[in-house]
Amino acid sequence: MLGQRFTTPKAFTSAELLVSMAVGAIVVSAAVVAFGSFARIQPRVGSRVTVPLPTGALMAYYGVNQSTRETAVAPNYGVLAKAEMLRERFLADTLSATAVFCLSRSQPNSYHPRLIPHDPAESTAIPLDSHVNFRKHLESKLLVPVGAFNGSSSFDFHSPTPVPSTATNTLGDTYNYGASIFVLGFSPYATQMQVTAVYDIDVDKVALPVLLSNRKRGGFYGSVKRWAYDPGSSRVRLTDYYDVFYPPSNEDTFRDPANRDREPIWPQTNDQFAPLWVSFERRSRRTGAVASDRFRIAKAMPFYFVWWPDPAVRNLGATRAVLQPPSTSVARAEYYHMAGRTAFMFTVPMFPASS
Repeated sequence: MLGQRFTTPKAFTSAELLVSMAVGAIVVSAAVVAFGSFARIQPRVGSRVTVPLPTGALMAYYGVNQSTRETAVAPNYGVLAKAEMLRERFLADTLSATAVFCLSRSQPNSYHPRLIPHDPAESTAIPLDSHVNFRKHLESKLLVPVGAFNGSSSFDFHSPTPVPSTATNTLGDTYNYGASIFVLGFSPYATQMQVTAVYDIDVDKVALPVLLSNRKRGGFYGSVKRWAYDPGSSRVRLTDYYDVFYPPSNEDTFRDPANRDREPIWPQTNDQFAPLWVSFERRSRRTGAVASDRFRIAKAMPFYFVWWPDPAVRNLGATRAVLQPPSTSVARAEYYHMAGRTAFMFTVPMFPASS
């Protein structure tokens, strides 16, 4: 075809290629730095730590004769999956229960019965119409030592909230607070109560040794365990559990300014996760004592609020500033600070079968 003009496509010149390569290198370098910074501030979802616990604690928790336990560091989503499964077991157990009794304690619980003796026809029988009377029944039958489960006018309606002082919040400070939830089912025996399951909730403050240093770091070991009768082995055994380690929320505050990569000094942390439960009785049980009557607000059936540690959060959280003054007439003053601490909160009837 005459008159048709052809053009030759042009490529980049050497100078243009050099400029493009330089710009690309700058962009890639910036992206690498940004990704590294982003990765460092993300939760360490795969970290694990060896936690030392008091003598006998792990025997009560898991039936193993050990003094240390390797566990995941929060947040950990594998542990979260186990917690979700345990939540489903708890809801199923309590849905079909005849009674649910929450008890507080300051030591690990080793009382996991299949049957609990109780003869309503006895002249000295204690009516099991509340968790308080359930605790008194266990003590009167010598099933548990007096004081094994906390009982007082202050803690009959909620688990105690530990308030560490400056004097005790020193290097290596440790303590335990926990709760046991007894889930009772229908029993074929006239003088025996059948236990569907016992749920033990524990929060241990622990100090972790740091190699090549005289410093220690600390945190909190949270765990929830389910003990129930296993027909296959004809014994009560640990059926489900989850556990996780929480670093303190103010860990970075106590690092050595001269060497930020070293382990932090054990912080005087105010982190805590309490109360683990609060109970509310019927209004008809009011006695005129204001301090206890504030928990007698249920219109029909008594119930509990229950909280479990959440494996998906980074730490248990520092004690919040007082949003309202402590009150002996308002029940929420004992638990309002638990709002937003965990996704594992339950509202549980004390007598589900009657609800």
